[in-house]
Amino acid sequence: MPNKHVYFAIGALHGAAVIAWVGYNRHAWFEHFRWVRALYRWDRDWFLYFPLAIAFFGALALLPDILLAFELLPKGIIRSNVFNIFYGYAWLERIEDVNPAIDHLLNALGSVVLYGLSLAVLGFYAKELSKQ
Repeated sequence: MPNKHVYFAIGALHGAAVIAWVGYNRHAWFEHFRWVRALYRWDRDWFLYFPLAIAFFGALALLPDILLAFELLPKGIIRSNVFNIFYGYAWLERIEDVNPAIDHLLNALGSVVLYGLSLAVLGFYAKELSKQ
């Protein structure tokens, strides 16, 4: 079973993109959406929970591997095209099977992406702390 950095990184990037979009629009949405005002009543700094969404999307990308690890579905079903909805899982697995060097390259790239995201989250919290 190959390393799963690339899957988690793709999911985490998707989560970070969603978070950046929500973070950019949250002040404008405050005037238009009741649920945003409710979030501010619940916790004024609710956006500080954003990195949890990055982990959620990353774990979502690993769902096919979790199903395989717990033997809930056989490998043939998990590698079917249906599981491409999890960030191209079946395609990437087929590519990794053809050439192990591509597997190492993709996982190294995934590690670099995760490192960059961790630095970005650290920068986000440092910026928010400097505002206080």
